[in-house]
Amino acid sequence: AISKTEHSLMADITRGGQRQQPAAFVFVIVGSVLLSRAVAVTNEAIILGGTIRVQALSPTLVRVEKKGPLGFEDRPTFLVPNRTIFSGIPVTVTSASDHVNVSTMYYTVWLSTVPPPPPPSGTCTMKAGVKFTGFSRSPNFCNGTITASAAECCVACGNDPACVGFMFDRSGVLGDGGVEDRWPQTAATCNATGNPPHTNCYPLGVIGGSETANNVVSGCPASRNGVCAGIGGNSTGVGYKVVLYSPTGELLVVLTNASADLDFPAPSELPPGWAIQDSPRFYAPPWGATPVPDDVHISPALKNTSGYDVRNHAPDYYLFVVGGLYDHFRQEFLQLTGPTPLLPDYAFGTWFTWWHNYTQAEAVAEISRWITSDIPLDIWGLDMNWRDNCSLTPKPGGGYEWKDDCMNASQVTKDHFYNYTTSLFPNMTQFVDWEHRHGFRSFFNDHPFPVGPQTSPEEVQFRWQGMTSVMKNIGIDWWWLDTNWRFSIPGFNGLDNVVWGGHVYSSVQSRWNTVSDRQDERGMVLHMASSAHPAHHRFPVWWTGDDKSMAYSVQSMVNMGIYQLKPYVMSDCGGDGRTDPDSYIRWVQHCALGTILRIHGGPPDYPAHQPWSYDLYTEDAVRTVINMRYTMMPSLIAAGHLTTENGTPIVRRLDLEFPQFPEAAADDQYLLTADLLVAPLGGGLGAPRDVNYSLNLTSTPPHGNDTRQVWIPPGQWVDAWTGEVVEGNGSQLIVVTRPSNRAALWHRRGGILVCVPHTNATPLQRQSWEHLILEVFPFPRSGQRQQAYRKVVQRQGSASVPHDLTLDDDGCGNVSVTISTSSLWCDTRTWTVRFHLLKSEAVRSVQTDPIGLARGTDTYKVLLPFNEVEKPLGGQGARPPKASGPIVELTLLPAENQACVQRRVVHLSYTLQGYSAMVDTNGD
Repeated sequence: AISKTEHSLMADITRGGQRQQPAAFVFVIVGSVLLSRAVAVTNEAIILGGTIRVQALSPTLVRVEKKGPLGFEDRPTFLVPNRTIFSGIPVTVTSASDHVNVSTMYYTVWLSTVPPPPPPSGTCTMKAGVKFTGFSRSPNFCNGTITASAAECCVACGNDPACVGFMFDRSGVLGDGGVEDRWPQTAATCNATGNPPHTNCYPLGVIGGSETANNVVSGCPASRNGVCAGIGGNSTGVGYKVVLYSPTGELLVVLTNASADLDFPAPSELPPGWAIQDSPRFYAPPWGATPVPDDVHISPALKNTSGYDVRNHAPDYYLFVVGGLYDHFRQEFLQLTGPTPLLPDYAFGTWFTWWHNYTQAEAVAEISRWITSDIPLDIWGLDMNWRDNCSLTPKPGGGYEWKDDCMNASQVTKDHFYNYTTSLFPNMTQFVDWEHRHGFRSFFNDHPFPVGPQTSPEEVQFRWQGMTSVMKNIGIDWWWLDTNWRFSIPGFNGLDNVVWGGHVYSSVQSRWNTVSDRQDERGMVLHMASSAHPAHHRFPVWWTGDDKSMAYSVQSMVNMGIYQLKPYVMSDCGGDGRTDPDSYIRWVQHCALGTILRIHGGPPDYPAHQPWSYDLYTEDAVRTVINMRYTMMPSLIAAGHLTTENGTPIVRRLDLEFPQFPEAAADDQYLLTADLLVAPLGGGLGAPRDVNYSLNLTSTPPHGNDTRQVWIPPGQWVDAWTGEVVEGNGSQLIVVTRPSNRAALWHRRGGILVCVPHTNATPLQRQSWEHLILEVFPFPRSGQRQQAYRKVVQRQGSASVPHDLTLDDDGCGNVSVTISTSSLWCDTRTWTVRFHLLKSEAVRSVQTDPIGLARGTDTYKVLLPFNEVEKPLGGQGARPPKASGPIVELTLLPAENQACVQRRVVHLSYTLQGYSAMVDTNGD
């Protein structure tokens, strides 16, 4: 039976006259004593007087939910859009005098039937670092009050019959703008005249949700503890103790108060079980924060929120059985909450921005310089100076200050709207069109000013109209949401404004791509990485904010792929201010061998980070590493597809693969894709460089070395510059020293990097994949068969065929590389396969299969080591470095007569003798 309330909830939204039905559900009702079954047991039970529902979603995932004001929630929520993909598993229910068990063959959920005793009179539930949202002040404390402590603030609230909770400001700002600006009065019933000096206690009459905040303590008197369930009280919020057991009685999860913030366990720190809270829980419509579609009817109750429904919040928890299976655990979490979307291919290229008042001629000249300098570029965007704005002006004596008309965030100014400047860019549309015609993409920075409550029709229409008008009339491809400003849109219903802003901008971008002529485009939004909300991974890409050090940049890039499942985190590459050339080189090496390569400079008109603005040595070092990134672009883009498929980040902390070793949890080295070990140098990550350097732009500076310690993972790793092989055993530490123009990186033995030949400064949409180069590193000889699998994915917007690559090594000197598809394909590609052997190894034979379809492979090349190597991944014909063995290279041309095949195989057999003393010193 479905209650009238639940029936009306399901009928709130219809499309084209058809009711939008939630997933069907069947349940068992159990009170404090086990009741007879109402219907056949399926995947859920409703127990404890009909107040609690337990849903067994899978053998490793269970949901425990308290009934909300409108009933149990079966619709998708902001955090959990994909609950219905879980088919569920059968449950049985048993009870005793003090508890109820909801059991499956995989786990048991134990719930106490006795509510926890109320806190002693006069006590409070309080939590530091949390503030309430969606609140109104108590009418008895319209202007707040002053107390000596948070405990005294709680007493003031407890003595006020209208108060349900309080916020206490520990900052000392106290009415000098900080509290008043952050906690404005919104209820008409309480006409606040402002905060008296030193106000620090705010009793509240209405509370909606909660979010994190510095220097704030929030809480509730014991007599009104119910509204504090979301901030960390002693109860689960469902009102009963909840414990998850394995079938053998192992304690998996004790649900006291699972966090609503994401701190995902690392593979080296896996618990037996884990839980997350869906809070604040609310329904988000499929059109997101855009105007309600014309063919959709929503009930009057939802019109003021554009279809968002916040009326049914209740404690709602998801409990995971981890069991040491990290990959499954992570993938199931992402199935529940949604994957990280695929990025546009061009997002893996070079980005450049500078907070600077460009003119149109200056912008065209700068982009052209990237081309003539043979430094690849894909995205060139404008920071805030695409429109007239409240900006900084030079101060007498140095520095900058805000203009007078910028000091009041509520004052209507030009940068509140989407009107672009014509003073610096006489024809902005012409400029962006010029970028597109040359293969580049463009975006603008936006500091969004709210014109109404979030989700109100007024605010939604303003944001949609403003953003899409710029995309339509000027032609930019996407937006940079910059909440790191003196004003911004607020959060919504307890969400912080970072994750909410990511949702808003992603919603607009996604719908715009659908209704315009951009159906093949993939959206993204550049915005802050600071939200800990567990849905934030759905809105890439992320920026760590201003003034971050290189060490912070490396560590946040590595760690956020683990703890917050954000695979595309980056900082302002180069730092916000001007740095010395060696530090700049190290910055770019880190970014080019990382997630997203976005070179950015600021504040306004500080010297920028164009590679040619330093010296020739620096420009050449930057050109080398950026071209290296573009060379291995097929592997990087394939790694992005893997991120969307199962959550594996493109930059991988080493405990993702080697969790048994404590050293693998270090956050200053990592794997880039599966096959490159990277240890960034400089930036505080190693010993101080051995040359003291002071900035002097009028002469060529000295350039020094950097030294650091590197943990070598198990296996064999080939130095990309020297060819030297180092073997890790789990405790192997080495010290490396590199000049500033060489990054520290090693190839994994037992892997394949997929590369393209070098082409001069070609944007990715024009990069040809008609000739692919497979850099193959056979497994170390072990006497046992080993395999590795890689992919070549379909190019965005192309009809190219994806391929599976298999490296099969018998451990005894016989290696094959198979290029295959799921069906027959007529191969039009050229494939160059390069086997990298050790010094002690020599080729015995090379064969291809199927015979007769590999024209040009009757012979193969053996490339001998050379004294010097200019750069790793030199491409077809490039010789190995001095300490390496030979490279066996052969090329598979497109199949003769357009013959179609399902696979092409190259077999290599090699011996343990031959080239140890042979080094080609003259290039012959």
